[in-house]
Amino acid sequence: MALLLSVLAVGAILAVVFDAFGPERPIVVGPRTTVVTSPLAADGLPDYPAASLALAGPAPAPVDNAAVDLLRATWPMGLSPAELPRVCGALGIADEPPAQRLAPLDAPGASGGSVAVLTAAMDCRWPWRARERPDLATWLAANGSALDSLVAAADKPRYWFPCPSLLAPPPETLVDFARPDVNCLRDVSLLLESRALLHLGEGRHDAAWLDLRAIRRWARLIRDPGSGPTDPVALLTSVSCALVAEWAIAVHLLGDPDVPPDVIASVRVEYAAAETPIDLAARVRREWLRVHEMAVWTARRVPGSRTTRGVWASRQTGNPVAADIFASRLDWNAILECLHDSGEAMETAIRLPTYAARQAEVARLEAIWHATVPSPGATAWSKWPRLLSFIDARQRSTAAAHVILDTSSPASSEYVRWLATERATAELSRASAGLAAWRADQPPGTSPYPQRLDELVPRYLDGMPIDPFTDMPLRYERRGDGYLLMSVGHNGVDDGGDDEKHDIVDGRWSTEAEMGFSSRGDLVIRLPVPRRLPADPAGDASAAAAGTVD
Repeated sequence: MALLLSVLAVGAILAVVFDAFGPERPIVVGPRTTVVTSPLAADGLPDYPAASLALAGPAPAPVDNAAVDLLRATWPMGLSPAELPRVCGALGIADEPPAQRLAPLDAPGASGGSVAVLTAAMDCRWPWRARERPDLATWLAANGSALDSLVAAADKPRYWFPCPSLLAPPPETLVDFARPDVNCLRDVSLLLESRALLHLGEGRHDAAWLDLRAIRRWARLIRDPGSGPTDPVALLTSVSCALVAEWAIAVHLLGDPDVPPDVIASVRVEYAAAETPIDLAARVRREWLRVHEMAVWTARRVPGSRTTRGVWASRQTGNPVAADIFASRLDWNAILECLHDSGEAMETAIRLPTYAARQAEVARLEAIWHATVPSPGATAWSKWPRLLSFIDARQRSTAAAHVILDTSSPASSEYVRWLATERATAELSRASAGLAAWRADQPPGTSPYPQRLDELVPRYLDGMPIDPFTDMPLRYERRGDGYLLMSVGHNGVDDGGDDEKHDIVDGRWSTEAEMGFSSRGDLVIRLPVPRRLPADPAGDASAAAAGTVD
C-alpha cells in the first residue's frame, strides 16, 4: 500500500510538473483560434500585418484620396526618410516635396514651428481679431493657400492611408499601427478652428463656416472603414475633431446674431444630409485582430523561452502573478478561442439598443478581464485562493487570455461613450441651426426663439433632436434673450446645465474664477455667448470674460 501511495504521489507530482512545464500544443490556424487563416507567414501562422493591410482594400486614385492632400500639405508628415518613399508608392504619388505646404509643424522651437503656432491656436478658442494675436494671424495668412487646399480636399470621396510599418519588411516585434496622418489631422483641425474663429471675430461668417465644415468632414473621412489599417487612436481623434467643429458651429457660428441667413441655410443643408452611422461592432471586430496578433506573437516570441514571455507579461502589466502565468505551460488554442468568444460577446454588447445597456455590458466584460489576475497590492491571503486555481493549465490559459484582453483590447467602453457624445453634439448643432433659422425669420421686436423645441418641427427641423444618452428629445429652455439647449451626457443625469469643462455652470456662462473641470457632465449650448479675449502672446491667463450671461 505504501508503495502504491508513493507511486501515485510521484505520478501526481509528475502530472503537475508536466502541466506547468511540459511542451505546448502547436497553434491550430482556424476561424475560432487565429481568426485569420490567410495569408500565412513563413512559420505557418497568420501574417496579421498583411491581413490588416488587405482589409483596407486597394488605395483609391490619388485625385480621389484626401489623404494625398493631407500628406502634401503637412509634408513630410513626420515620416522617416525610409518610410516616405514606401508611403508615397502605396498612395501612387511621386516622392517629391510639394510646392505648397504648411510651414513645418514638426520642428519645435523653429520659427513658426509647432510649439509657437499650436500653442497660440489653443489660446484662441473663441472668436478673435488679428490685432489681438498678430503672431498667429500672420502665420495663418502666410499659410492660407495650404489650409485652403485642405478645406477643398475635405469634399473628396475617399480617404486611405497605410500604416508605414505595414509597408516595411516583417518586423521582429509587434507591428506599430500608429498612423502619422492622425496626429497631423489633429493639428490641422486646431489650425482650421483658429482660422474659423478669426473669420468670425472679423465678421466673415461664410469663410468661417467653410473651415468648420471642413473639420467636420475630415473627421468623418479619417474613420471611413476603408481609410487604412485599424488604429484605435484614429477613431478617437476623429471624434475629438468632430466635437471641436460641432461646438464652434453651434455656439460661435450659429450663436452669432449677425450670421447671414444664407450661411444658416448652408448649415441646415449639411445637417439634413443623411450620414452613414458608424458600425462600431464591425470596427471593433477589425481591431480585435490586433488582440489575436498579440496572442500569436507572444506564443511565437522566442520559441521555447517561456521566461521571456514572463518578462514581457511583467512589463505589460507590472504584475508578477501575470508574469508567472505566462512563464508556465499554456494552451494557446484555448487562449485564442477565449479571445474569439470575448470578441463576440463584445460585439453583442455594442449592438444593445440603448446607451445605458451598451455601456453597462461593455463595462461588465472589461471588469471581468481586469479582475482575473490578483493585483500586485493584494494581500497574501486574498492571493492564494486565486493562485491555486491557476495550477490547472486551462485556468492559466483563461487568465492569460484575460491579461491579453485587459492590456490590448480596443477601448470599447470609451468608444461607446465618445461616439454617443459626438452624436449628441451633432444633434445639438442641428437643433441650433433650426433655432438660428427661426431667429432669422422673426420680425424686429418679437421673441427671437420659440418657447418649445417642437415648434421648430417641421418647418425648421425634420424631427425632434434626440439625446442618444436617453433616447429622449434634447432639453430646451428659454432663458432671457437666449436659450439653454442640452444633452444629459454620459452619466445620464440632468446636472442642471453644468458642462464638463465648467465653461457653463448651472446653465449660465461661467466667470474666469469658476472655469475648470467638473465631475458633472451635461453637454450644453447657452446663448447668447459672452465675448472673451484670447490669451496674450506671453501666455498669461488674460482671457477674461467681457461679461457673463445669466
